[in-house]
Amino acid sequence: MTTVTRPSKDVAAGSAVDRTTGAGFMTASLQSAKRTILQFFRTPQLLMLGTIQGALFLFMFRYIFGGAINPGGGLDYVDFLVPGFLATGILWLGMPAATGVAEDAATGLHDRLRSLPIPRASVMFGRSIADTALTMWGLFVTTVLAFIVGFRLNADVAE
Repeated sequence: MTTVTRPSKDVAAGSAVDRTTGAGFMTASLQSAKRTILQFFRTPQLLMLGTIQGALFLFMFRYIFGGAINPGGGLDYVDFLVPGFLATGILWLGMPAATGVAEDAATGLHDRLRSLPIPRASVMFGRSIADTALTMWGLFVTTVLAFIVGFRLNADVAE
């Protein structure tokens, strides 16, 4: 027995998703970000890594290694340390983003979301929003602690 199937009108026209149903790009992105942020709260190690790691390294480099290095030029060591430390903090806090995307792909999340009538880019955009929020949290905590341990801005906004 031979069975012949005919593609539906939408698939034949090149559109795999009916655009009259499903969520829009921003709605799907925000829901994807919400899912990822809730996943962060269910895995407290991710939140603690960004919070405690920044504080630990800042205190260690400020108080243990601080007397061993002279930046010169009349600049305090803490004013020399913090800008570079915040820049490297972005790199350190951004690394779990790639492993999180790989973990989502390995668990089949992307396959499940592909079956929904949502824009495909919204899943990655939502993940990016959530990872940016996690990085900003770590940088905020580190910046507050930097001002507590003596960091001061040596210029105003115009300069």
